[in-house]
Amino acid sequence: MQNLRFLLVLPVVVFTWLATAAMSPTPVKSLKAKLNVLTSGRRAAQSKIGRITWQGNKAISTERLNQVLGVKTGDAYDSVALHKRLQYDPKGDITSLYMDQGYLFFSLNPQVLHRPDGSVDLTFVISEGRQAEIGNITVRGNHKVSTEEILKIIPTHSGELFSRSKLMQAQRNIAQMGPFERTRVGINPKPIMRADKPTDQVDLEFVLVEKNKL
Repeated sequence: MQNLRFLLVLPVVVFTWLATAAMSPTPVKSLKAKLNVLTSGRRAAQSKIGRITWQGNKAISTERLNQVLGVKTGDAYDSVALHKRLQYDPKGDITSLYMDQGYLFFSLNPQVLHRPDGSVDLTFVISEGRQAEIGNITVRGNHKVSTEEILKIIPTHSGELFSRSKLMQAQRNIAQMGPFERTRVGINPKPIMRADKPTDQVDLEFVLVEKNKL
């Protein structure tokens, strides 16, 4: 078993999940390093995107992936913008596209190839993994607000497919309630592998810290 590691970026906090899983999504730093292969600003300005290839995608079509990626052959190569479109962009990104459909264990390996003519070919190797359903949802650290009240504002429910966007919305909703520290709304995922079922499961624990009254 390897570590599952992926990043959720929120308006109030940036946090990393570490959990046990069957495969390891590409770490953010590694992804940036693979894309940021142009060390010269002058060279980067002259580079254009050549061929764009996707491998391993079955659940989502190549046409849809290209649409979300938002770049095409002939566009200027921008590793920073490309990284956002792969990992996290409020306007839409590849990681969210998969994770919002339950693919919690999705991973992406970008490959960059420079051509003699100055163009850059991009190949994205995807491992979709199995989908995961939400299992038990628990809350810890709430003493002044009932668990039932908190669960009412969490848009994801047991039995639904995992959704990154819904989980991010849940964190925002809790942060805006008032009684809790906005930047300390934590989420502990607990993946459960279920080889005998069509989907795996992930239990969610929301860990809250109440504000201290002066």
